[in-house]
Amino acid sequence: MSWLECRELKHGCIGTEHLLLGIVKEGERIMDLGKDRGLTVGLAFQVLQNLGVEPSTIQTQVMQILRLNQPELDIKNKTKK
Repeated sequence: MSWLECRELKHGCIGTEHLLLGIVKEGERIMDLGKDRGLTVGLAFQVLQNLGVEPSTIQTQVMQILRLNQPELDIKNKTKK
């Protein structure tokens, strides 16, 4: 999942932001689809849940940080301005 996040954002290497986005995306996916299949979320996602962190908040804040650090990128459209 982290690699997919990195690729979608057109970044050259996987960083901590991609790892965090991947953890959240995988956890949400398992929460949505995996319960019926007997799957459980990973430990990292469980820790975030236990801390009361909302996945959508993580995604929003990571994307805001990326926009601040790379203003020439339109992250939403994933193209250079």
